[in-house]
Amino acid sequence: MAILNETEIHAEQLGGFGQRVVWAAHAAAQTTCGLTRAGELACRVIDVTGRRGVSAHRLMSGAVAGCIHGEVERAVPVAAASLLWWEGAELLDDLIDGADPALSLGFGHSDGEHQPSEITRSELMITAITLLTLVPASLVAALPVAAQVRGRLTDELTGASVEAAEGQLADLYRGPDDLSWARVMVTYGAKTGAAYGRDAAMVAILAGLDEQVVAAWRAFGRIFGVLFQLSNDNHGLHSGGSEDLSNATPTLLLAYAANSLEPQRRHTLLRLRSESVSDASARAELRQLLCSPEVRSGYVERVRVLLLKARALLEQLAQPSQHRDVLSNWLGSAAWSASVEPDGEGGRP
Repeated sequence: MAILNETEIHAEQLGGFGQRVVWAAHAAAQTTCGLTRAGELACRVIDVTGRRGVSAHRLMSGAVAGCIHGEVERAVPVAAASLLWWEGAELLDDLIDGADPALSLGFGHSDGEHQPSEITRSELMITAITLLTLVPASLVAALPVAAQVRGRLTDELTGASVEAAEGQLADLYRGPDDLSWARVMVTYGAKTGAAYGRDAAMVAILAGLDEQVVAAWRAFGRIFGVLFQLSNDNHGLHSGGSEDLSNATPTLLLAYAANSLEPQRRHTLLRLRSESVSDASARAELRQLLCSPEVRSGYVERVRVLLLKARALLEQLAQPSQHRDVLSNWLGSAAWSASVEPDGEGGRP
C-alpha cells in the first residue's frame, strides 16, 4: 500500500530524513557502547534497518516537527531515539515469541547456505536491552538543551517505556474481563500508542510548547499508534500466520465481537478462541466469524471513530501544510488497512 500516495514530494523529503535518523542512531550506539561487543551488535542491527529502510510511519516525529515549525530536521534526535527503542523492543519481542531473529539480521549465513548462528540468544537479548534502554537514554542525555528540557525528555522516554512494558504484560492477561473493550483499548494505548505519543510529545517539548499543547500532541500520537497496531492486527489475521488467534491474544477486534454478538454467538466465539490455541480448524472458523458482516461492520465504524478523533486533534494542533497532509494520509491508510477484507475490498473509514 502506498501510504504517501497523495504527498509524494514530501515522501522523498522524509526518505532523506530517515537516512539521517539511521546515521544518528548508529552514531549514538557507537558513542554509548564504544568498541564493545554490545556496540558491535547494536550497530549491526541498526545497519540492517538502514539497508531495508525505516518504516515510513516510524518517521512520524519528522512530520510532527514539520507541522510545528516547518523543519523536519529538528526531529532527528527524537526519531533516532525512537528507532533505537523500536529496534530493541521488536528484537526482544521476537526472542520472547521464540523466533530466531539472528537469521533476519544476517548472522549465520554463508554463501546463501544456513550455517550455525554466530550469535547466541543471550547475546541478542543483551543487544535488545542495550538498544531499548541504554542507547536512547544516552542520546537524550547528550542533547545540547537546558537541563529542565532534558529532564522532561527523559521523563517522556522513561514513562513510555514503563507504560509499554505494562501494556505488554496486560496483553498476556487471560481472565473473565480480558475482552472488555475499555480494557483492551487501554492495553493498545500502552503497548503501542505510548511510543508514538512519546515521540510527538518530545518534538513538542523541544519546540518549547506549553504542557497543554504537549499533552495534545501526546494524545494524537497515542491514537496514531493504536491505528497502526490495528492495521498490523488485520494483516496478521489474513496473512495465514494467525499468531494472535494461536495465542488467544485479546485484540480489539476480538473484544468488539465478544461485546457485540448475541449470547449464543458470543459463547461460540469464546469456545473457538480457547480451541484456537491448538486447533487449526478452530482458528479458521474463528477467523471466519471475526470477518463476518455482523462483526466487521460495527468494528469498522469503531476504527472510523478513532480516525476522526485523530484527525480532529491534528486539525486543532497544526495549520494546513504538506506535513499535516502526510500525517492525515498516514492515519487514513492505517485505518483503511485495519478495515480491509482479505480480497482487498472494504470501505475506507
